[in-house]
Parts: sequence; structure tokens; C-alpha cells
Amino acid sequence: MTINTQMNYRGLGKNVAALNNNTPAILAAAGLDWKLIQLPMAVVGKKEVRLVNGGRVNVRSDNGSVLSFSSADYKSHQNAELVGMMANFAKESGLTLDRVGSFDDGARIWASATSPVKAEAKKDDIVAMTIQMRSGHQPGVATTVSASALRLVCLNGATMRVAGGRAKFTHGALMSDLKVGEAREFVRAAAQAFGRHMDRLQSIYAVHTTRALDLTYLIQLLQPAMLQPIAEWAFRGSTRTLDANVANARLLNEILEKDASRRVVEDLVLESGSRTLKQAIAAYDHQPGAELSRGTLAHAYNGITHYNSNVRGRSSETGLEAN
Repeated sequence: MTINTQMNYRGLGKNVAALNNNTPAILAAAGLDWKLIQLPMAVVGKKEVRLVNGGRVNVRSDNGSVLSFSSADYKSHQNAELVGMMANFAKESGLTLDRVGSFDDGARIWASATSPVKAEAKKDDIVAMTIQMRSGHQPGVATTVSASALRLVCLNGATMRVAGGRAKFTHGALMSDLKVGEAREFVRAAAQAFGRHMDRLQSIYAVHTTRALDLTYLIQLLQPAMLQPIAEWAFRGSTRTLDANVANARLLNEILEKDASRRVVEDLVLESGSRTLKQAIAAYDHQPGAELSRGTLAHAYNGITHYNSNVRGRSSETGLEAN
């Protein structure tokens, strides 16, 4: 079995891992070696051109693309400053920038960094902590640093709960040593959050399940109204009262071990399942790394994570955390 050892982010940005946080080389490789130019904002009429008092248009020097509009007070930063800050932050935090790119034709700049923090959910099933940094050339958009846990066998991402949420500072304070120090502290907090995440992840690998129970878990998440007919089938002839707790997948576990339950649940999904539920089950059935988690609750968890990461509502923006 092949394990992914680098985060490929499904083709987003450029791979700069070999450039060792060298800012000029990264800018050239990522196509960000252009300048931001601020021009006066004007309104063009049929007979005259009027300047907008205090208005500025922020454009790329290489192709003239308009990135944003701002006032004259807007403090702009060049790509060399933005990426340089990210590279320095990565170096000082013991990280290496591995992908750098942009959205909206260069209006927003991002970088991802590889962390040496890794752990096994089980043997050969490796999860790594990754750091994402965002900034750009749009007024009102703060520079942020966030963290996620990435399962390497399939590049499914899970955003982690880190104390304080994410490191965030305003554009004007971009180069502040104090703010960079806060970002470094965020990475230390993220490493602690990663440890807690792995404890929870390892616990679900220890819970054994069946396919019928996994499908019921997905139903519970995505189409809970379908749980009632499953419960009615599972408890038919039983003297138990069908209260709300009966529709809990954990309580159904013992009965769903029956061989017939798989067919019953699959037929119900085929007949009444929503498009979203069917897509999620298809992602569950074809998830990468299935051989490492099949038969455990982690198989259903990884299946829904794979669906969220790579099927449902995928965009370049979400691709940074969820791959």
C-alpha cells in the first residue's frame, strides 16, 4: 500500500517544499512575482473623466487585473512581504511551506505548511497536522493561520478545535513581531489540539461495526427521518416502546448485526434515500484507505469525511483544509 507523504491539495497552488522557505524562489514558482500597483479611481463619462476623491484601484503589475478597490488610507503589502511573512513564520515554527498559491487572480494569497507532528490512528494509518495561512490584497480581509488534521492515505481533512479558534491579525499589523509571536503560540496550541483529536480518532477505530450499522450512522447524520422505519423493522414483535432513543444507531447495533439487516437498510436507501445520502454512501463505499478501517466505526467516519472533503460542495477554498 502507498502512503501519501506530501500534501498535494488536489492540484491547488504550486509545490514549493523543495525550496526550503526561500521567498524569491517561492514567488517565482507560484507565479506571484508581480507587484501590486495602486492607481487613482476614476469615473468615466461620455464627455469627461472624474477622479473619485481618495479612491484607489489595486491592480497587478504584470497583466493589469483589478484585485480590489480601496481608500487612499489602505496599507498595501507586496507579495514578497506576504509570502516572506509566511515563510519566516513557518521557519521559526519548525515548519516547511509545501504549497503556495492564490485565489481570485491573485487577490488572496495562501500557503500550507507541513508539520513534523504526525501520529497513527492505527498501524499504517497516519494522520498529520497541517497549517494553512491566508492573506491578500483586499481591504477588510485579515491574515489568518488555521490548523487541520490530514489523513495521509486519502488526504481527508478535519479542521481541529484549537483554543482561540485561529490566529488572526489585521492587514496593517501584518509584520508585527507581536502578532507573529501569537501565530507561533497558535501552532503550539494546535499541536495540543492534534493530540486530543488523535485520542478521539483512535477510540473510534476500537469500535467494531457492520455495514448495516455504518449505513444507519450515515442515515442518522444526513436523513434522520429514515431511522423510524429502520427501528420499526428492527424492533418488530418487540415489547419495547419505540421512543426517540430507539432511533439511536448505538441501540440498534445488536439487532443490526443480523444478516438480513444489511439488505433491509440498503433497500430502504435505494427506495427513499435522498441524493445527498446516496452520494455519501457511494463515497463511503469507494473511500481511499478502506482496507485500514473497514469493520470499525472509523470506516463510517472516514467515509463521511471523504464525502465532505472531496465530493460535497468542494471548492478551491475548502480544499485547503479538506483534501
